[in-house]
Amino acid sequence: MSGTIIQNIIITKRNIQQTLPENTIPVFTDTKIDTTLTDTNNTQLKGTIQATVTIDEKTYNVTIVDGVIKTTLPTSTLNAGEYTITINIPESTNYNAATITQKITITKRDIQQTTLSSSSIITYNNETINIVVNDTLYDTLKGEILSTVKINDKNITTTLIKDGIINVVIPTDLLPAGEYTITIEIPETQNYNGGIITQKLTINKRDIQNITLPSNTILTLTNGTVFLIINDTLGNAIKENIKVVVKINGVTQLHSITNKEILNITLPTDKFRNPTYQMTIIIGNNNFYNQGIITQTINMQKRNINISMQTNTPQTLENIKVNITITEDNIPLNDGFLIFKINGITMKNSNGEQIRENVINGKAQLKYTLPSTIGAGKYNISVYYINPYYNKQMCVENLTIIQSNIENKTLDNIQVIKGTNTTITIIVNDTNRNQIQGKTPICIKINKKTIIHTNITNGIINVTLPTDKFKNPTYQITIILGKNSLYNKAEYNGTMIVQPQEYLKTKME
Repeated sequence: MSGTIIQNIIITKRNIQQTLPENTIPVFTDTKIDTTLTDTNNTQLKGTIQATVTIDEKTYNVTIVDGVIKTTLPTSTLNAGEYTITINIPESTNYNAATITQKITITKRDIQQTTLSSSSIITYNNETINIVVNDTLYDTLKGEILSTVKINDKNITTTLIKDGIINVVIPTDLLPAGEYTITIEIPETQNYNGGIITQKLTINKRDIQNITLPSNTILTLTNGTVFLIINDTLGNAIKENIKVVVKINGVTQLHSITNKEILNITLPTDKFRNPTYQMTIIIGNNNFYNQGIITQTINMQKRNINISMQTNTPQTLENIKVNITITEDNIPLNDGFLIFKINGITMKNSNGEQIRENVINGKAQLKYTLPSTIGAGKYNISVYYINPYYNKQMCVENLTIIQSNIENKTLDNIQVIKGTNTTITIIVNDTNRNQIQGKTPICIKINKKTIIHTNITNGIINVTLPTDKFKNPTYQITIILGKNSLYNKAEYNGTMIVQPQEYLKTKME
């Protein structure tokens, strides 16, 4: 009998044994699983297995086909940190249940260190930065990050970076002109390492508008004013108190300062005499503005006065007395002087110098002794007011000069020796007992018969009478002084007594 051997065969399920290497990915990145599972005999699994994958307490279904597992886990939603991926494989016909784990590290991303192009603005402007910030993988930053803005390492403000967009106004409007570095410091966050954005900023001074003002007419003895609004070349009123230098005809007249955009100065023109001046106002530069120039032509307008005078009616060789009144709008003046002319000829003193009379409290007086060269007659006397601040003004009045009178005189008896000629000497004075001047025609009559026509000089009569033929005991003598430009006609009368020769001897004894 043949024997039969019966053996029981037990087919056991296989164990899955797999170790996945640790994996590192950057934040905001999905994790891809692409691996082949084997059993403990290093044999690739067979068949289809439905499994689950768990990470950060979230579970996802996955199908394993012939040991190949391919899936993408949405780890892009996870923050940076360390995580464990768990693959749970249930028990199946051929395989025991298994759990496979993998360590993954989600790392923070680095922010691109950005140096922006240099920027240039003018003072009193804010700089605006509007950019998109990326990480080093060229992805735009996600979320909100509060960052610090610095200027030259000094904290100025903060800005919120939202989804990588920086749109910030940098408060540079109060900074003086100069070179600056703007730094936006992005701090380290849960998902990003810190980053820095820098920009070089140049702030340039504004230019002040150069102005040529319309010419200004200023009345002499008064100060002019300048009141205007100063703008920059963009039409904006200046915002600083700026030093000002005022020059007139190139000479510095005053230093001042603006009240921001308002320039209000008083010009020291009260002593200006020339008709025209050139004014230059230099608006000085400072940390915010370049220098500006304001120019203007100043015309000085002389003032007008009222002048009147009163004269006497002098005799020749006597004093002219002229009283003059000088006013401006009925206000007496206390400056300037007067010169005088008679018939257009300037009056001079005994030294040949022009006669000048000062005006005091609106009054002036001339006392002028007429020379012998000015005789009786009708004249024009002119008075000219001279003052550098006033228009030259003239007043003309009629002047009448009348002849002086010669002193009345009765001649003493003239003793004549018979048979001789007689010399007489007489001094002729005017009624003021002053010896008359100049040439005077005289006529000498004896017994009404003219015997001599001649001229005398400066009032001296010194003539020889032809008396050698006189025989009568007495004669009437008349001396007539003729009228001229200085004196009225005068007449002297007397008696001539003819004495015998013995009279002379007796007189000598």
